[in-house]
Amino acid sequence: MKIAVIPARGGSKRIPMKNIKNFSGKPIIAWSIEAAIKSKLFDRVIVSTDNHEIASIAKQHGADVPFMRSKHLSDDYTGTNAVVKDVIQNIHKNGEQVSYVCCIYATAPFVSSKYLIKARQNKIPIVNEAVMFFGLYPGKSIGITGTRGKSTTATILHHILKTKIKSNVVAGNIATNPMFTVLDKIKKNTWPVLELSSWHLENMAEYKKSPHIAVVTNVLVDHLNRYKNFAAYKKAKLAIVKNQNKDDIAVLNADNVHSYGFAKQTKAKKFFFSLHKKVRGAYLCKDWICFYDGQKKSRIMPIQEIKLLGEHNLANILAAVTVAKIIGVGNKNIRLAVSKFKGVDYRLQYKGRVKGIDIFNDSTSTTPDATQAALRAMQCRQVVLIAGGEDKQLDYR
Repeated sequence: MKIAVIPARGGSKRIPMKNIKNFSGKPIIAWSIEAAIKSKLFDRVIVSTDNHEIASIAKQHGADVPFMRSKHLSDDYTGTNAVVKDVIQNIHKNGEQVSYVCCIYATAPFVSSKYLIKARQNKIPIVNEAVMFFGLYPGKSIGITGTRGKSTTATILHHILKTKIKSNVVAGNIATNPMFTVLDKIKKNTWPVLELSSWHLENMAEYKKSPHIAVVTNVLVDHLNRYKNFAAYKKAKLAIVKNQNKDDIAVLNADNVHSYGFAKQTKAKKFFFSLHKKVRGAYLCKDWICFYDGQKKSRIMPIQEIKLLGEHNLANILAAVTVAKIIGVGNKNIRLAVSKFKGVDYRLQYKGRVKGIDIFNDSTSTTPDATQAALRAMQCRQVVLIAGGEDKQLDYR
């Protein structure tokens, strides 16, 4: 998703409520909102404010105000970066992804849609956080993408790697950690785990960037409200392995035809993971997770020790185990980390028991495939499904 963010707090001491003062016939903020909308460069134009009057006027002129800015970000000392970061994090919490952000000030009445369009037409470089991260970080990184399972796989892998690499971090599309918040804190041997959305990957393809280790959990039909068709969406996902070289490593889902097909389109060394067959990588063998490196097989842990529900989560664990073994994490460390892992928020997250009913929050299941996987994970339980959300032009039959 491409967004324009317009900061507009209500507490200016020099000119109170300056963001909605009349300027040439309309509130000054309206000029910025209308220029952003008219440019057609953004999927959403979001106003960040702590003031309900400003919020109301912003909505009247076509902007979104999906939340009110918190008090601690509305003082005289909070900078623009913190405000933009807050918007991105709030969007991520709702299961949506951000690829580009353009900050437009509310008191910029002469900004015009024609200048925004002109920048794109004249090929003025536009980069997202992933491109900048790969350009600035000198070490090797792990990139994880997929229609489903990115966050869970990235988080499990982070927990495993922390047993060996204390400075390891997880960042990117996962809501808790934008890449720039960790860039200055990590070392060359940190092996950062980066969750990469299709929006990240589109821009990475332009700059021919791919991670040293690339993981594709799966490629399923999604985001057809943004992409022309499934082929265009799949092409965006391919970017994670497309620019790898012979010294890099691709970890692919052997049970998903589209992910498996990426093997023919990358120069990298290939590893796989599978719930159903032996592969070079992690797979199931008689109720155990096993790993085969092409020469030797080893048993990692029994699946009965895993706390996560569902085969889809088992596949996520296999993907994480494959990467951990490639990097050299011992079986004992992997077993300890995986057996303790209880899951990620909003992904079949157990919330407790109310009047004899178990409550699970699976609000990031935003596709039919994801919802079906969650329902299968419930096995023989009687389920009351509460569902809704925005139409993504998918097949719900």
